[in-house]
Amino acid sequence: MGCTSTLGSIASQTQDSNSPNASGCALTSHMRTITALDSTPTTPLQHHRAVQPIDAGRAAPRRAGQYGVRIRLDALRDVLALRDESLAAWVVEHCGPDLTELDEWFETERPAADYMADLMLGRPHANENAHLYGYCVKVLCELWGAPMANDGWWGMRYGWFDAVTKTVAQAGVTYDFTDLIIGGPGADVPPPDDFPAMGHITRDDLQAHLDLLSAPELARIDDQDVVTAVEQVRSWLRECRREDTDLVCFYH
Repeated sequence: MGCTSTLGSIASQTQDSNSPNASGCALTSHMRTITALDSTPTTPLQHHRAVQPIDAGRAAPRRAGQYGVRIRLDALRDVLALRDESLAAWVVEHCGPDLTELDEWFETERPAADYMADLMLGRPHANENAHLYGYCVKVLCELWGAPMANDGWWGMRYGWFDAVTKTVAQAGVTYDFTDLIIGGPGADVPPPDDFPAMGHITRDDLQAHLDLLSAPELARIDDQDVVTAVEQVRSWLRECRREDTDLVCFYH
């Protein structure tokens, strides 16, 4: 159950019971125009240990965490640009469990499926509960991309970004880890009014980030938690470079 993470798989399913029957051929035609990723199917909002609700204030995950998703941003942009009702209906149906989970987290009167449809169809954005657009973008990224392990960044608070940044600075390396979640997901979507924080690194910039995080000075770090966190980000960058994808990061 959950979102299949390949466009090729989506195209092949347009005639089955999980796809919009009346528009299967048209949807298949659209799918052939978009870059596909081939990765293991996942359940986006249950993939990471960090995703848990809390009761304080507006509901949000109890264990905050940062997640890296490898994805071709041109594929995400094309999906959002299609404004295709059949594709939007398919996404809402296919990702139904994940959207229902968002409804359970946030208990808003307007369902998450409507926010997803806004994104997919280019409808005017709602001013209230705009954070749901960010979470819907996360669902889309994990549908068209592949979430990566986040052992070094789960169960954390925002201060962990600063702690890792300061520790690597003491070793002589300048790298601001908060930059990973600043700047948006690399697509034209409304900024959330709260979590999730979103950032991205394009394929062209992956090597520059790897070079910064491969400095020999990092061997001086003796805090194993920081070492794990740095190596995690390096692994995201390496995997994206190997698969020729961009990197999108989320924090909530």
